[in-house]
Amino acid sequence: EDDEFEMTSWMSSPKTPMLARLAKVKSAPDLVTFMMSTITKEEPNYVPLDTITESFQDQAMDVSSAETGVRSPYSNDSEEFAKNGAAYNLGIIARLSWTQSWLLAMVALLNLLAAAMLAFWAELFTNTKSVIKPGTTASFHAFGRQTSIDISFSRMLPVILCWGPALGVVKAIANYFSVLLMLEWRSKLFSHLQTRYLRSSDRIYYVLSNLDSRVEASDQRMTNDVDLLMQFSFEFFLGGIMKPDSGVLFKMSIFIVSCWIVWMDVERTLPGMGGAAPCTASALFLVTFLIVERFGRKCAEVQHQLQLCEASFRSAHARCRSFAEGISFYGGEATEKVMLDQHFTPILTTFKTFSWWKLPVEFLQLSIYQGQYTVAMLVGGSVAFKEDDKARRVGIFDLTNSAMVECLDSLNRITCQVMDFAKSGALAKRVVELEEVMKAFHALFNVTSPGLSRSSINLLKKDLDVNLSCGADVMCGKDPEDAVIEVQGSGCCEPETLQLKCGPQVPVGESRGIIFQNVDIYTPDGSRLLLPDVNLSLDVGESCLIMGPSGIGKSSLLRVLGQLWPCFQTPGKVSARFSRPAGRNLFFLAQRPYLFDGTLREQIAYPVWDDSLLNQLNDTNLKRLFVDCNLEEVWHDRRHELDTPGIPWADVLSLGEQQRIQFCRLFWHAEWQQQRENQMTNTSFFSILDESTASMDTASEMKVYQTLKQKKIGFLSVAHPPTVIQYHTKVMHFQFNLKKELMYEVKDAKSMAEEHASLLTKHLKPMRSRSKDRRRPSTSSAELRIDAIAPKMPRGPSGSSDKKKETTPL
Repeated sequence: EDDEFEMTSWMSSPKTPMLARLAKVKSAPDLVTFMMSTITKEEPNYVPLDTITESFQDQAMDVSSAETGVRSPYSNDSEEFAKNGAAYNLGIIARLSWTQSWLLAMVALLNLLAAAMLAFWAELFTNTKSVIKPGTTASFHAFGRQTSIDISFSRMLPVILCWGPALGVVKAIANYFSVLLMLEWRSKLFSHLQTRYLRSSDRIYYVLSNLDSRVEASDQRMTNDVDLLMQFSFEFFLGGIMKPDSGVLFKMSIFIVSCWIVWMDVERTLPGMGGAAPCTASALFLVTFLIVERFGRKCAEVQHQLQLCEASFRSAHARCRSFAEGISFYGGEATEKVMLDQHFTPILTTFKTFSWWKLPVEFLQLSIYQGQYTVAMLVGGSVAFKEDDKARRVGIFDLTNSAMVECLDSLNRITCQVMDFAKSGALAKRVVELEEVMKAFHALFNVTSPGLSRSSINLLKKDLDVNLSCGADVMCGKDPEDAVIEVQGSGCCEPETLQLKCGPQVPVGESRGIIFQNVDIYTPDGSRLLLPDVNLSLDVGESCLIMGPSGIGKSSLLRVLGQLWPCFQTPGKVSARFSRPAGRNLFFLAQRPYLFDGTLREQIAYPVWDDSLLNQLNDTNLKRLFVDCNLEEVWHDRRHELDTPGIPWADVLSLGEQQRIQFCRLFWHAEWQQQRENQMTNTSFFSILDESTASMDTASEMKVYQTLKQKKIGFLSVAHPPTVIQYHTKVMHFQFNLKKELMYEVKDAKSMAEEHASLLTKHLKPMRSRSKDRRRPSTSSAELRIDAIAPKMPRGPSGSSDKKKETTPL
């Protein structure tokens, strides 16, 4: 009791809910009740009650985000998806690609017809062999019966000569329809994946390339992998893509027709033995196929790893091609060769592993294929010796032996194609992985992150556990060109359901200006806080310059503004507010311009929100835009090539000229948007400049900023030269204090310019003339020279410096 009293007095001011309950324990029963409640109910981590709202009190803190307090849906580690096996993944691909059912029906019917013609060839050959002697005639024997058709060698010869070419024509037409069906399925699958990938409200192409690492080389999965997947899968199931007589459909059709013909022949000749050949062939095929498929499954896993290595190797070569000029300047050819060899070595190693696992598969395939004749002879002999009439034994043996050969040959050819199935299964896994991840992010963005075209949505939610099995018919975009993708519920051959967890985000409001109020800027994975407690407000027509050391997160603020990065809400901080103009009223210019494969006129009209953007861009408007961006020389030299296709403008124009082309885009889209909204003045159009003038000369930089001011376009820019301060109304200046803590302050641009001018003046000293005969008065007209910034000129032996170089006036 004394110990309990001391504990109670020590906890008179409890700091956690658990200790608060423990302080109320006064007896043994109370202690037992407290222990049971502690065991049955997990105590949440402590968060001060005065700093958290009621909506977050029931929110459990995730262990992975314990340091930052935010939970991100993005992952930096690759994960394995599509774990349901090759057959299930191929079923998903078939469901996503299903189209043109009439083509599939035509392929099936033509393959069945070709199989029937091929199986009936044995009947024709047997009847022809019976009348091979000149002048011999007989009744046509088919399906165990004698028909009323009289045949002779002269009558059967034309049929035999025409039967083979007719069979070839039917199979060739079936293969042609197979190729057409493959193209339709590939187009449907590619269209589905590309719609998800490039949907403007989700921007999954940016997420998978820059934020999330669950799947690598997403672009190659949609292009190269889909192409190979369709080729190998159609080659295995339908055939006729690369091999004229391949395909499970064709071989199974041959087997079924052959079994029916053989059963009719043998059963009528020897009752009770008609099913011996088909059943023996089926049992042998089933056993061997299961064994071969087991080894083939391992080959499929190695094939999956091989595709990963191939994708990495292609990416390395693409990177070498993209940065060829820099590599040439550095002379880094030897280093590049070493790095490319490092990417090629895993391909060789993986391919050797694949050949090792392929060895037992081919051993089984070839052994069974070559041994089918021995098996056929054994089965034929066992059936024939059950006939007491020795004269009929030979006929029964030939009939049973040929039937077994036909059945086994068709089935063993399916076994020989198991590698096509293994390759298609490996590629299907890669494509289904991409589909599952894109579907997960699509469902997540439907709930947690509005697209640029959406209006204000309240996103103050608790920790979101998004389950894709829950259907969503949410329209995520108001733009009519946005394709609506429905996330359907679980069913047969549905992609695996994923769960992406995302912490609460700051609600994105819609306003005429830009507002950041108490916003914390995190990295996309939520692991690091870059800019704490950002407060910035820009009204219509205002401008702000963001300055500070490199690498602190200035561009990160712009990415959050463009909704490329999530704007996480720090737990317990509900006062954060983020608002921006809607959709097309925000135009971003990157430091590295994007010029695509198009004409010069199309470069200015990009992105083409509406056909009028390109149709109204006549030569008069183009010339005016080029003049506004200090591109008179480019206009003079290239005005006759405005609509000439095939010119690689990214290589023709310098980097500074490309940046000015970006400003032409900006001014043209701003004019188009103003005309669309009938707001020629005080428009809410803003431009975001992420070091967009870094490669321009000073005159061009001043020209584009002056044009921005003249057109009354509000802008938020990141730049380092202090010469651009004069074109802004505000300056957001980041710097480190003495404690190495990142601080910022928002100042008036005029006062900031004066401050920088005073700092520069401290390094300028009055220049005294060293000539005794030419003394200048020490007045305000004294010439100045840079003393502390520029290095001093070298002095001669007498200690004096070169007067011409030292007295260079500013």
